[in-house]
Amino acid sequence: MGGIGVEVYNDVKIFDFSSREWKNIEAQNKDVIYIPEPRFGHSLNMWNNHLVLMGGLGEQIPKMKSRKTFSDLRLFSLDQQHWVEQDFSRDGKMENKKRVYHAAAVLGGMLVVHGGYNAE
Repeated sequence: MGGIGVEVYNDVKIFDFSSREWKNIEAQNKDVIYIPEPRFGHSLNMWNNHLVLMGGLGEQIPKMKSRKTFSDLRLFSLDQQHWVEQDFSRDGKMENKKRVYHAAAVLGGMLVVHGGYNAE
């Protein structure tokens, strides 16, 4: 009844409103390094037929009694059903702090992020 469970997921599921069915989307990446780690407390938006994933909390780090916190920004192509093989947070152009439980929206060609906190 409520609370935070132990298992954290990184799967992609799509609900079809006309058929009222859930569809599991298997990422078609050749290299699993581009598939984001399991997480929660992130944002997920739509842009140019891509899902835009940002931040969140990961699995528990037992020795530190905390969870991994993410600052990454990743794209999932709905057309090709794979994670775009670039992590924008590692290309040196984006200085983004680790962020969880934030709000985000796509406005034109921009991702606008507000609030949240760094859980580390």
